[in-house]
Amino acid sequence: MLQNVKNRAKNNHSSYQLKNFYKKEGTFLKDKLNFFRTMSVIDEGKMHKQIRMVEYLKQIILSRNKNR
Repeated sequence: MLQNVKNRAKNNHSSYQLKNFYKKEGTFLKDKLNFFRTMSVIDEGKMHKQIRMVEYLKQIILSRNKNR
């Protein structure tokens, strides 16, 4: 029981930080994804890193949507 409460608090905190981060950036997660996709096309050298970042952000979006 206590563990659940702790986990929920931790998750809320991290998602709250994420929201603030993207608010500060002045853009939403979808814009971020599009940005990383275009960046990966522009810069072949960093492409694999950008794709991994896109996948990571996708996972964040999916998990946040599941929690709602």
